[in-house]
Amino acid sequence: TYQYEFWLTTPGSTTPTLVQAYSSSSTWAWNTAALPAGTYQITVWAKNAGSTATTYEALGTLSYTISPPPTALAITATPPSPQSVGTTSTITATASGGSGTYQYEFWLLAPGATTWTLGKTYGSSNAWTWNTSGLAAGTYTIRVWAKNAGSTTTTYEVASNLYFALR
Repeated sequence: TYQYEFWLTTPGSTTPTLVQAYSSSSTWAWNTAALPAGTYQITVWAKNAGSTATTYEALGTLSYTISPPPTALAITATPPSPQSVGTTSTITATASGGSGTYQYEFWLLAPGATTWTLGKTYGSSNAWTWNTSGLAAGTYTIRVWAKNAGSTTTTYEVASNLYFALR
């Protein structure tokens, strides 16, 4: 059996900090939610459970990058609003201001409604084809959520609305 010790080096530092002392647990739960963007180094020391060594008998290091979230989101429709009911429009969103790869989720709010409908779940595609066949005339709100592809948030890091009139 083995014992493991976890160390974390933050961006801009060369000195690791002990985050989990030697134990039989080979895992460490790391909450990155409030951490600044940058590349972190995680080092794991391992030794035999009965070893009297004060350091390690083996080690491994992993680099982990936290990307800054997007700060802006632009949405366009092709063809643009207003359109006749039955028109298919491609809604395209473009996140910017962060780094990395983004994911997009599309929501729709019908005129007079209070409940949003999911149009397209999170994915790497920044476009959603909206078929308006069978919808009533009025102004619809299209909301797009965007986040970094590696983000663990269940909602968004930036969101924006587009108002689209059907006649």
